Amino acid sequence: MLFWFVLMVVAWDWVVGIHGAMLGVGEAKMEQFSYDAKMLNYFLMGAFKLAAFLLFLIPWLVLRFSRN
Repeated sequence: MLFWFVLMVVAWDWVVGIHGAMLGVGEAKMEQFSYDAKMLNYFLMGAFKLAAFLLFLIPWLVLRFSRN
């Protein structure tokens, strides 16, 4: 996740350029594509972090409160 974040901060234009070229996004729509891609990445980072948190929190809570 740290690599993902660093890539977004340091090489965002490069990443968007590659993905835009792969998806056939024209220069006229590149600014909107860049904004949408950034929002999608932040959403996915949050979802990934929430999933990891729940994946470790729920078993920990079960083990913590099931002790006799």
